[in-house]
Amino acid sequence: MPKTNTEDGASGNLAFQSTIAIVWLALIAYCSFRDREATQLAICLPPLFAIPLYVAWRLGSVVLTLFTGFSFVSYGIAPSFFFINRRNYSYSGDFGAVRAFGFGFGEFLRMDARVAGFLFMLLGFASIGIALNRRAIAPRATQQSDGPARRALYDYAIVVFILAIAIPQSLLMYHLRVGITGIVPPQLPFRLTGLLYYSRLLIYPLALFVAYSRCSRSPVTDAVILGYGFVAALASTSRSTLLVSTAGVVVDSLLNRRRLRFIIAAAIVLASFLITSRSRDLVYSEHLPFGAYVNQALHDRNGPAMGPGEVVGAIALRLWGPQDVVLASQYDIANRLVAVCSWFLDRPVIHLDAELYGVSFEGTGFGVGIGLIPWMIILSRRSYAILLLLAAIIAVMIVFADRAVRSLLSARGKTISALADPLAFVFVFVLYSASSMRWCYELLAIMYAIHMALTLFHPFHDQQELASV
Repeated sequence: MPKTNTEDGASGNLAFQSTIAIVWLALIAYCSFRDREATQLAICLPPLFAIPLYVAWRLGSVVLTLFTGFSFVSYGIAPSFFFINRRNYSYSGDFGAVRAFGFGFGEFLRMDARVAGFLFMLLGFASIGIALNRRAIAPRATQQSDGPARRALYDYAIVVFILAIAIPQSLLMYHLRVGITGIVPPQLPFRLTGLLYYSRLLIYPLALFVAYSRCSRSPVTDAVILGYGFVAALASTSRSTLLVSTAGVVVDSLLNRRRLRFIIAAAIVLASFLITSRSRDLVYSEHLPFGAYVNQALHDRNGPAMGPGEVVGAIALRLWGPQDVVLASQYDIANRLVAVCSWFLDRPVIHLDAELYGVSFEGTGFGVGIGLIPWMIILSRRSYAILLLLAAIIAVMIVFADRAVRSLLSARGKTISALADPLAFVFVFVLYSASSMRWCYELLAIMYAIHMALTLFHPFHDQQELASV
């Protein structure tokens, strides 16, 4: 007898709650053997930051779920690892220092309260806007899947693209010293430096994400994508490149409950993350041929010892989180109004490297960031009224993005619908990182232009049609 929608919803809720509970208990168990205050944070923070994630998931908003999911990792999971590794953050003028790490559990909770306050304010505003969006646009369209031959064609296209274009490009970039973290790249003609860098970091992951959603997800395709992520990460010494390149396989396996595939893919990504972390000294010390470089990276025994827990912590701390909250809480801006206007106009507010991190970089290959929510703490300067205003503005951006994503999901045509989740991921990542508000505005403009075009020329599935599916 087929399951009803109510039964599917109940099983989905149970699976979601079980996953969060398992993550929570595993974190508590891991921290209990390492640090008392980290254990206290592991007990308190994950349930608190799981609430916005659960609400967003129940609302069915891809954009808000991704945003609250990032926040759950940054502020629910990462703080415990931050305290476990506190010796790495004591102030000595090094990159990443948070000055004197003399605060404890209670003081950090007071800092984190502003993060939670901002997130719950944003959730309230965004929930209202998303509820209004639902009335204007039909829910995700149920569409007939491609046949085996067409899905196999996408598998073939992915494999050929990676082997013939993506991997050779990464090898060429390594040879030219382009796109390697911390190394100033050469200025190539015809803007090739930027084209090579952004195609690997943004365009290729987005294209692979879309194509993977249409393919048959064969083990060969998975292996090729994960292998490409490893090669691209080593060629750039960038763990972010690894994560975005392999996101399609990992996220799809998780969302579609392919547990064994998810476990295998996550294990490969964790191992690649560890090897990439150890490889940086090799790149900075000498320019080895790529084959020799990979061989040394695989057999290096001088790098820092990292177990599975340390790797998970390193990945969690890659997202802007507790370190940045501490730095932001120690800074006072001179004028809130000027700072808020400058930030949203994508103009300089403060020099993060010198004024927050206490370091000075030479050249153009280095830089730091703190992420969206720490920026909100700096701009509000401990004023909850300003924080409420900022939450409302960011919520409006999320609601506009959600409306565009919903229009893609509800459009006739599988190719158009396949763009929705990758576009949502790119937008949320750019917004959450707060690297450039101009990029956020441009992405919003592109997404809304697509939404308007679909509204005019590509009608949505209406409610009656969806009800008959």
